Amino acid sequence: MRRRPSVLSLLLLTSVFACSGSSDDSLAPDSETGGSPGIGGALPAGGSSSGGAIASGGQVTGSGGFLSGGTGGNPQAVGGSPASSGGTLSGAGGSPVPGGAGGGPPSDGGTSSGGSATGGTGGEAQDGCPFQGKITYTLARAANPTNDEQEAYERITAALDKALSIYNCYTQIEKHINAQYNPSVPTADGNPNGSIRFGSRASMNFVTAMHEISHVLGVGADGAYDPLIVDGVYTGPIATARLRELTGDETAEIHGDGQHFWPYGLNYESEYKSEQDGIFHCYIVTAIRQDIGWD
Repeated sequence: MRRRPSVLSLLLLTSVFACSGSSDDSLAPDSETGGSPGIGGALPAGGSSSGGAIASGGQVTGSGGFLSGGTGGNPQAVGGSPASSGGTLSGAGGSPVPGGAGGGPPSDGGTSSGGSATGGTGGEAQDGCPFQGKITYTLARAANPTNDEQEAYERITAALDKALSIYNCYTQIEKHINAQYNPSVPTADGNPNGSIRFGSRASMNFVTAMHEISHVLGVGADGAYDPLIVDGVYTGPIATARLRELTGDETAEIHGDGQHFWPYGLNYESEYKSEQDGIFHCYIVTAIRQDIGWD
């Protein structure tokens, strides 16, 4: 059973992810978002994926756009309509970030017609985003996709664009991801070598994408992350301090199993109960990268 600290209500008025919520304490770490995706799977670090899912043909490159601030404490839904200006965001150390004017939904990653297409740059922060992350991705596509492949590409593109609109707003991480559709993968898996494979339709959502992006960014990395898990407790001082700062609980702990962490690891789609869960996920992943020396 996971024990999760209670989360103090935070006033996050400019962000599109600005409510409160926490994960279900009954969730176990061995079954991730959208089923049971895992880090790596058959994909060894530094290696290439099995099954040859990266077929010849065009590519879609993108990183998602940005979502901006909400009004008076009523955040817009992720990927929803533009929000009006106003409000402040309590960021790291409690420093408020001014609310910005409006902004549209995240980039759709572009469209492709037998070639390549480019989505958002990921490097330009819009109003309401406290950071300017530069995480981008390339989605491998078959030259002549089947109906099944085309539908998968559309779902994966939407999931990654939305996930990166959050990551690039709430982190300053620079990374390129190679994504692919591989039906042999039971759900989805992300690997520190920079790849993410999506298999099942259930895994093709932005919460799963955020979880797998965290693996690409170092969560679960052999020899770096796993030594910090001692008796089920994450011992990295920077991420632990960050969690306590975010929750206001000086005894809060991050728990883990060597590949995952909770709370805010988004190990299940159901763990994303509010926009705050996505924001805290980004902040803790950033702190974990500092603990393992990746940032």
